[in-house]
Amino acid sequence: MLISIEGVDKAGKTTLCQRLRDAYEREGVRCHILHGPCRDVSTWEHIAELMQSFSAETASRSEKRNLHEFFGANREQTMSEVEERIEEGCIVLYDRYVISGIAYERLDEIDSAASHTAVRAPDLTLFLRVPPETAQLRAGFGSGFRETKKEHAKAAECFEETLTSIRTEERFRHLRHPIHELDASETPDTVLEEAKEAIDRVRLKEPMGAPATPDARVEDEEIDTQRQ
Repeated sequence: MLISIEGVDKAGKTTLCQRLRDAYEREGVRCHILHGPCRDVSTWEHIAELMQSFSAETASRSEKRNLHEFFGANREQTMSEVEERIEEGCIVLYDRYVISGIAYERLDEIDSAASHTAVRAPDLTLFLRVPPETAQLRAGFGSGFRETKKEHAKAAECFEETLTSIRTEERFRHLRHPIHELDASETPDTVLEEAKEAIDRVRLKEPMGAPATPDARVEDEEIDTQRQ
């Protein structure tokens, strides 16, 4: 089973991944965490070099496209590991996956929907929703790649647009899957509890390893894909 964990920087994605893994392993359920971009595949060296010299304000359109193409290739390179882990019976928790990729492409006005056709649709996305101004007050904000208040606020808008696109646009039909939104301004224990409940509802409904179909849906009582 593949679970993607998405949201703006400092939404709490990495913390949630770690706490989910710990909670499941206490129950005897194996979990494997992947962080995007993954540092264990060959494209990472190129990405690290590009990120070191990248400036959103001065980068040309071709430089931005080049960076995003490497991010896309990086995700594709992790697919064999994802499939292997799922075959082993693991829950794969992917911190920053396709939704992040598309959102940041939007941020740079790069339209590369075709670059996402080679990746597996998640069985479920947990989207951590938090106001940018709240996330910006969290420890460590400003130390990450492109982590400025201006970029962060714009990225939040791009995430919202991406969620709508995946749910409604035909070009993203192959990536359509259940998306459960979490209020990441709640306590870590509350976020963990709700996230685990969402995963368990999908996990117990479908066999482990079953791929998400383009029209994957769950009833509103099970996974709330749109918070009112």
